[in-house]
Amino acid sequence: MSAKVALYGLIRVGVDVLGASQWWWGLIVLAFGAVSAVLGILYATNEPHLKRKLAYSSTENVGIILMGVGVGMLGIATGHPVLGVLGLLAGVYHLVNHAVFKGLLFLSTGAVIAQLRTDLLDEMGGLAKRMPWTGMAFLTGALAISALPPLNGFVSEWFLYQSLFLAGTNGNLTVKALSPLFAVLLAITGALAAMCFVKAYGVAFAGPSRSDRAREATEVPGPMRLGMAVLVAGCLVLGLGAPVVVPYLGHVASALLGVPPVPVRSGLQVFPADGAHATLSTPLLFLFLVGMLTVPLLLVWVHGGLKAGRRVVAEPWACGYAYSSRMAYTATAFAQPLRVLFRPLYKLRTALANLAVRMAAYSHQAAGFIDRADSMWEHGIYGPLARGTLALGKRVQRIQQGNVRLYCLYLLITLVVLLVTTVG
Repeated sequence: MSAKVALYGLIRVGVDVLGASQWWWGLIVLAFGAVSAVLGILYATNEPHLKRKLAYSSTENVGIILMGVGVGMLGIATGHPVLGVLGLLAGVYHLVNHAVFKGLLFLSTGAVIAQLRTDLLDEMGGLAKRMPWTGMAFLTGALAISALPPLNGFVSEWFLYQSLFLAGTNGNLTVKALSPLFAVLLAITGALAAMCFVKAYGVAFAGPSRSDRAREATEVPGPMRLGMAVLVAGCLVLGLGAPVVVPYLGHVASALLGVPPVPVRSGLQVFPADGAHATLSTPLLFLFLVGMLTVPLLLVWVHGGLKAGRRVVAEPWACGYAYSSRMAYTATAFAQPLRVLFRPLYKLRTALANLAVRMAAYSHQAAGFIDRADSMWEHGIYGPLARGTLALGKRVQRIQQGNVRLYCLYLLITLVVLLVTTVG
């Protein structure tokens, strides 16, 4: 939630108040968003704890939202309102989508933790049979956050791709040169996100159970499943219903920029402000995907392929060896190639963590030094000075006798002293 508030503040200040008058403002926001997206999903892929994996993926998705805001600021600054509306539309749409599919993933993760009392992936496994409703909810959220069609994450990232392509043709030379690079970084982010959540779902819900609690897990109560079902429906509505949802968010972006609404829908299709560039129809795409799944089964059924019966073996083939659950892929083994490939970036996190530890130690030492300095000041300077002042005050206080005639004598003596001093 704090990240969403920060993004709202960025949009309000950078776009609404300041007007994004400089094109390099948008380029900086776009660059920070791209770096945040890539690093966030890299660290998420290597994380064996499910909650921390989702936390790192939030860094990735906030980076994607920043990329959309950055493109919108570029469009405003370079005098291309269509690009500005398209970029902000992509950012705002992904902000809404992220709230839905990340909420779904956190709820399903919470259901798993409630049953297993751990979020360590290597102590899960086989939960799809034990917790089928939770497994289906987590799979839906994983597909959405991986930007796979026709769910909601795919639609917002598709608009972001189109805005980057449009920026590559309408910006200045620097923007034209860097926009393809940012599109490539977004593609890398999407590929790593798919890998990250294939690992998360495969290790947690597929394969053999790796602990006694995973083998004894049961489905969570109905109210918990109802909350996940509502968010599953949200992922489907924001994805399949994109032709209905996108125009409303497009009006929000247009109103924020103070420009006329840009058409982004025609029937069941949505397009990036210009149908000549690209079009997308999530309902038709959904029917196509369903057809790809059902037509092969239908052909098998027509040709009698199911008459031979089913052969189900509980244990997978282990190349002639006796199978053991220890042979299954672990979360650590799954991410090993990625750790080797991006070793410098992972070392960067370790170096920054060590730097933070050292800075904390220095801060503790500095606090101790300040305490000692305060003690020296109090006991060596302030204390004696205060005691001397009090002693002097008590001595001076003796001249106060409460006699008016004595006070007049003090005044007379003071005047004589001043007169002698002045004359001399």
